[in-house]
Amino acid sequence: AVVSTQSTGKIESLKLLQGLFTNDITSLSGTHSAMYTHLLNVRGRIMFDNIVYRHNNDTYLIEVDTSLVSKFLKFVSMYNIRSKAKIAIRDEPVYASFIPGSSLLDGGYVDPRLPLLGCRHIGAPPEELLLLVFQNTIVTECL
Repeated sequence: AVVSTQSTGKIESLKLLQGLFTNDITSLSGTHSAMYTHLLNVRGRIMFDNIVYRHNNDTYLIEVDTSLVSKFLKFVSMYNIRSKAKIAIRDEPVYASFIPGSSLLDGGYVDPRLPLLGCRHIGAPPEELLLLVFQNTIVTECL
């Protein structure tokens, strides 16, 4: 599942995420970059592992395990009381593609965990990509 945070103020999304995640969200350079990170509870235990995507200057997308979305939203909402960031679930699939050298990877995010894992895409796959599935190219939908 994909959760988005969008600023209604100056840099509210960035400030909210910077305070929640274990990695430095401000190091996401450019508007099309991704980072693998964790969200910890007050005892320092991992509650969620996520991939955070910088979608544009004031919108970040967070990939969340589908079975944990409601728990994730409840947790993040506790820290979003005074913030002007809007948090919402986006009804878009996330899928990974492993097509070396293909121009179909344009618009995807290189997997931040390991580039050999291919590219991650948010949204419906293009028709050309679906045709490649039938030509023994691996494309899997992520949960």
